[in-house]
Amino acid sequence: MIRIPEPASSVRGETRVTQVTTYPLVYADGESHNVEALAIHPRTGQAIAIEKTEKQASPAPVWIAPTSLSTSQDNVLRKVIDNVPVPGASGAGFSPTGDRLVVRNATHAYVWWIRNNDVVASLRGTPVTIQLPEQRQGEGVTFSPHGDALLVNSEGPRQPVWKVPLPEDADVDDAVPAGISPSLAEGTQPVNDNDTLMIVIAAGAGGSGLMLLTYRVIRARRTSLSLMSRSDR
Repeated sequence: MIRIPEPASSVRGETRVTQVTTYPLVYADGESHNVEALAIHPRTGQAIAIEKTEKQASPAPVWIAPTSLSTSQDNVLRKVIDNVPVPGASGAGFSPTGDRLVVRNATHAYVWWIRNNDVVASLRGTPVTIQLPEQRQGEGVTFSPHGDALLVNSEGPRQPVWKVPLPEDADVDDAVPAGISPSLAEGTQPVNDNDTLMIVIAAGAGGSGLMLLTYRVIRARRTSLSLMSRSDR
């Protein structure tokens, strides 16, 4: 896993990464796994990964990294849940306050409320399911900076980033961080490409797994990490 500093709010378009911190990750079983959904909890800093299943009935295990990561030795990802109800998981992200986690596939997003920062226990509950707009190849997802909507992207050149408002059961007023105004937008709408910054870097993920990590800054504010990746077995 790779950590980079957040770009300045004035940055637009592409930017050069000059400070990179690498945390080697390995799976506890010593194997490589197909993971495209990775999220970092904003309060604890803990990384969580959800496997991408290729078949509807296949289990989707959840792996979690140590809270404190080392740059000099392997950090072991432990499997903490055998299956979450998201076939084909391709992206994930926490809300700005860490009170919710979203995981998406090609057609839907699934939002869990995170209680007491306990991601594992919360993922055993029932998520809120949200229909996503049709996309060329929907992959990434994160929350808007004020936490009242989802931002979803698609693979391919010049693809729009869509803003999808959250239903009431996945959004409450006290989820909005202090000093950030709620969005005035109504309905699903694309975000202007000029407001999107993308940095693509490669990171090892145990065994021979290779992942492409996509970090997006929307409207000059930091969003959660989203992941477009493929594990080469």
